[in-house]
Amino acid sequence: MKHSHKIYLFFSVFISLACFAIFLITGIPAIYIFIILLSSVILLLLFMLGSLQKRVRQAEENARQEISGIKLEMEENYEKTTKELKELYENSKQSEIHLRETIESSMQGIAILSLDGQFLKVNGAACDIIGYTEEQLLRTDLQCITHPEDFSDDVLNMKGLVQGKSAGYKLEKRLYHVAGITVWVMQYMRLIKDPTGNPIHFVTHFVDITERKQAEEQLKKYTETLTVLLREVNHRVKNNLAALISMLHMEQNKARATGNTGYIDFLNDLISRIQSLSTVHSMLSAQNWQPLELSQLCNQVIQAAISGTPPGKKVQIEIPKTKSKIQVNSNQAHHLTLVINELTTNSIKHAIHDRDQAIIRVDISNDGDNIEIRFKDDGPGFPQALIDGDFRRANIGFELIRGIVQQSLDGELILENDNGATAIIKFQNELELI
Repeated sequence: MKHSHKIYLFFSVFISLACFAIFLITGIPAIYIFIILLSSVILLLLFMLGSLQKRVRQAEENARQEISGIKLEMEENYEKTTKELKELYENSKQSEIHLRETIESSMQGIAILSLDGQFLKVNGAACDIIGYTEEQLLRTDLQCITHPEDFSDDVLNMKGLVQGKSAGYKLEKRLYHVAGITVWVMQYMRLIKDPTGNPIHFVTHFVDITERKQAEEQLKKYTETLTVLLREVNHRVKNNLAALISMLHMEQNKARATGNTGYIDFLNDLISRIQSLSTVHSMLSAQNWQPLELSQLCNQVIQAAISGTPPGKKVQIEIPKTKSKIQVNSNQAHHLTLVINELTTNSIKHAIHDRDQAIIRVDISNDGDNIEIRFKDDGPGFPQALIDGDFRRANIGFELIRGIVQQSLDGELILENDNGATAIIKFQNELELI
């Protein structure tokens, strides 16, 4: 089109120059030249009009083609969008049906609550837990079926959900049953929001825990009863041991009056053993018969045994701390109490026989579930016969030690001399076998 304009311009200029030339050569009047010039202008306009019409027709054709393309594209998009919306509707419809079936078939009580706690939707399990029908629940709210002492927790937690302080919460609470009783439930609640983040409603799950709470209450009462009985038994045992020791002291007084010194030594050993049993009993009672730390047990038993040390004599106790706290159960604690007591009594008799001071050291170690106790004093040591395993001339105390270690503890007893008497006790920890 730009070239056509140039041709028309060139043509007009050419005619104008031609007319001017004719006027100069021929002298024809200007009017004729004007007529010729006007004719050329009209001709030029006609040419331009034809060209313009052609351009308009071309533009109309192009517009028709573009409109047709846009129309076709819009129809295709409409069909595609309509198909997608239809599929989305069908999917959402199926999802809604599936969700409804899931809620209804759930063994847990499920309810949808408004932001003010009004029931909007409940399933059959929720109705079964508290005995109400769906229609009855939809006419009430969460507060009406919740025990007043528990609803305050609901209010605080629901506010926290709306304020975004938490994503959900669980709460053990009581609900009123239609029969007039209360049932315990574990309530799980979450807040549902729309795509813009605005709260829509709450979704709540109820799990009936009434039987569990009743069992817990019965267990609590049973435990309280056992605690009272155990306290009474512990008190009676302690009193009986104290009475027995008192009776033995009375026998000692009679023996002294008659000059029976051998009987007095026998009674001293017997009193020491009973006192050691009383010591471990008191420790176990204080711990509610839970496992005892072995180092504390040894220290308490040795302290009780050396309380009978003759005046002017002193026994130093060394029990290094272990990296881990080694514990034993009540059964092994009783057996070890007698063993440690007998070893301590033997050390008092022999390690400070002609001295004013002695040292007792107890090293405790474990290798997995095996425990080793190394009881050592700085006295003259054991007779060689005992080290060689000949207990025929041993006193009752060593017979008692060997019998307890080998039979009751199912362990091993090793006696040796290492700058004093050393007794090594090895046994398996029953706590590690559970």
